[in-house]
Amino acid sequence: MNHEYSTWTLVIIFGIIFIGAVVNSIDSGDMDILCDTNNSLIKKVAGTWVCSQTAYAEGYYHSYTTPIAITIGTADVYYNITGFVLNNSNQFITDRYYIETTKSGLYFISASMSFNGGNGGEYEVELFKNGTSQPDCSFFRTTSTTAIGDAGFTCLKYIEAGSELIMKIKDLSPPAQSVSIQRLNFNIIEVQ
Repeated sequence: MNHEYSTWTLVIIFGIIFIGAVVNSIDSGDMDILCDTNNSLIKKVAGTWVCSQTAYAEGYYHSYTTPIAITIGTADVYYNITGFVLNNSNQFITDRYYIETTKSGLYFISASMSFNGGNGGEYEVELFKNGTSQPDCSFFRTTSTTAIGDAGFTCLKYIEAGSELIMKIKDLSPPAQSVSIQRLNFNIIEVQ
């Protein structure tokens, strides 16, 4: 099998090194497969080499002067984290307060948030898939009213096409206290 490579890419995410080549064409003997140079991968599916787009999406927010205010009315109840920008995506629908996958696969997911809340507040942030909590994609943090702190999570998760993903937050201890989010970053990248 002959390969024609145009560029090599090296990406380091949380210490994990991803190396890839952009393949312009591949000669599989009796047929040529032409791929574009926009995030295409060559994969062997059922004995056939095919081009495949890597699925990814990013969400972010950054403002110390106008933080995202999440009103938490009841302790130990999850509230949607909304108000951040969802964009820079491929194979995801991002025009809602959640993201929707259009491609099944194994995904590397990371999220981080800088926020403050009530004095002695105990907060948990968790990823939800189709309304169901994903405890392996979560973090816990205590807060004060003035100190802005950060926390985050990373996880690997198999996600089916059509799944809805959203981050949610709850205050674990009464009285329920709202939060102000100054920075938020959410990334999801297909790894298989």
